[in-house]
Amino acid sequence: MQNNTIEEYNFYVFFPGGYKNRVSDVIKDIIDIFVMKKNDREKVYLGTLYTNSMVNDIFQSGELFIAERNMIIVKDLNRSTIYKAIEKIIDDQYLDKILSYDEYVNIFETKDIRYDLL
Repeated sequence: MQNNTIEEYNFYVFFPGGYKNRVSDVIKDIIDIFVMKKNDREKVYLGTLYTNSMVNDIFQSGELFIAERNMIIVKDLNRSTIYKAIEKIIDDQYLDKILSYDEYVNIFETKDIRYDLL
């Protein structure tokens, strides 16, 4: 499963607003994602990815806790890391436990895949 292309995974990861426009530092940043299994386009899972460095900075700034639904902490925000993390979550059957979901049509208002957001 090393060096998979997006097409080889059994799910899509969408980046609202696009990936390039949202990630300024792959080591220290946060990004919202939508995850959709290719064999179940009726559900879109909602999540926010934090890098470990970003979490450390938040605590070093004096915060006592971080509380966010659908939060996943990842090593970095490289696309390959994101896809491998989501693949592991799905393979371990944790997707429904970690991320909440909404009906696809309520989020995207269409069933067409927005490839510009992948």
